[in-house]
Amino acid sequence: MDREKRHNLLISGMGSASGGVFNNVRIDGMSKVNGDLSCVRFLCNGKADINGSVTADDSIEVNGLATIAGFLKAEHVVINGKATVRGDIVGERAELSGMPNITGNCEVETLTIKGGIRIDGLVNAETIDVRLYGHSRIREMGGKTISVRRETNDLSRFLAFLFPPFASKLSADSIEGDDIYLEYTQAGVVRGNNVRIGPGCDIELVEYRNKYEQSPEAKVTRHQQV
Repeated sequence: MDREKRHNLLISGMGSASGGVFNNVRIDGMSKVNGDLSCVRFLCNGKADINGSVTADDSIEVNGLATIAGFLKAEHVVINGKATVRGDIVGERAELSGMPNITGNCEVETLTIKGGIRIDGLVNAETIDVRLYGHSRIREMGGKTISVRRETNDLSRFLAFLFPPFASKLSADSIEGDDIYLEYTQAGVVRGNNVRIGPGCDIELVEYRNKYEQSPEAKVTRHQQV
């Protein structure tokens, strides 16, 4: 459908709507959408249940507490807050912050993560930048440049002191890339051309091709050049 013929969809307060093809979609408040959405731009604020997938030509932004039953696909995907996506995230760029929970895969060119995240599938991106605030779990990561660093503030330090499970760390089954730097990461296998293992890491196996560095504050069971 031509953009000129599309209508906007606006839900404000408490409301519901069916899926369909739209120009701009904006959801504010507590709302429910039954069906897939296809639009140019999508913005969701508040608490929303979307029983379908969202495809946007330009951007998708989800703020607050939202549940998306399907996938998200757009050039630019932004998630802030405690959102659950039961499908994949596909696009050029993705920025995920807060405590999002992704059941599927994340396939983008550039991925930025800030917070405590869970991704049950595979992360595949050219550039992956993870800033840890709290515990994160990503099953598998693959990319060209991968960086995982711990970010701390007064609240995170206080919670980590009182409740050790709140300590900022990442757990993964496998991490594979060209240039890899990791902090406070627990992983089974790490493979890369140039691998730097920073403080707080606990890695079972590191396989590298060119360069390998390890912090004295890291634990690596075995490392080998391949």
